[in-house]
Amino acid sequence: RNLSYAVIDRKANGELGKVVAREQPIIEDTIAYGQVTACKHANGRDWWIVTPEHDANRFYRILIDPDGIHVVGQQTVADTIFQGLGQSCFSPDGTHFVSYNGVSASQGSWLDVFDFDRCSGMLSNQKHLHQVPGLIGGVSISPNSKFLYENYQDTVFQYDLQVVNLVESKKIVAIR
Repeated sequence: RNLSYAVIDRKANGELGKVVAREQPIIEDTIAYGQVTACKHANGRDWWIVTPEHDANRFYRILIDPDGIHVVGQQTVADTIFQGLGQSCFSPDGTHFVSYNGVSASQGSWLDVFDFDRCSGMLSNQKHLHQVPGLIGGVSISPNSKFLYENYQDTVFQYDLQVVNLVESKKIVAIR
């Protein structure tokens, strides 16, 4: 559950590459599994990695730039991100971060939607939605960053990310 990285010399071994350092620690803490995702910084060069701490209301903010990998810090948000089966993603334009967690058949699933600042790496405006039933599922965002798609079991829901009330925009767009 720790987060680490490896360094690869791409020119070594006849340009096939060679691992020159492995398991270099970034975070030594219990982080949510399957929830590591990245977004390009507003400067167009660097990258943000945002990952939640396991069953907590804190996120690690990590910046990757030409000088290396830097844990910028943790950010506390309003509601706990319950750990379960799921995934996280950024909208293609980098303005939203979404986390889906199917906790259990009895407890249901949690969908957390945030605004994201690509300059500071900060999350804001959390929308914490609970659904029962719901377990196995995931999320994706349309190429134009307008619609959030959530699926679980055999149903796909669509949310409009540009409206004030996200819940009211929810509609079924597919059933298997």
